[in-house]
Amino acid sequence: MAIDFQQDIYELNLHYLMVLQRVAQNDVAEAAMRFGIDAKTAEAVCDASIRELQTVASGVVAMISARPLLQELTSRNPVDRVDRLRAGAILRSISTPDR
Repeated sequence: MAIDFQQDIYELNLHYLMVLQRVAQNDVAEAAMRFGIDAKTAEAVCDASIRELQTVASGVVAMISARPLLQELTSRNPVDRVDRLRAGAILRSISTPDR
């Protein structure tokens, strides 16, 4: 018996789009950088209505994918893996000055 994850994927996509929209409303460039998308896409999501976000979220696949940092979880050396994860967390926490 197959399990249908469509509702879970919809909710994941919608939440992703709503967070993206909230970040883009504050700063489009930051949203583009944080979500790994181009500024034009961030602007489109920023200007979208909730109905439009719901329509886009209703696709059959998840809109997000694992970033390279998550691939470190499969590293063969656990000590090296932890060091890389910590380095990645530190680098992500560094904010750049506004331009």
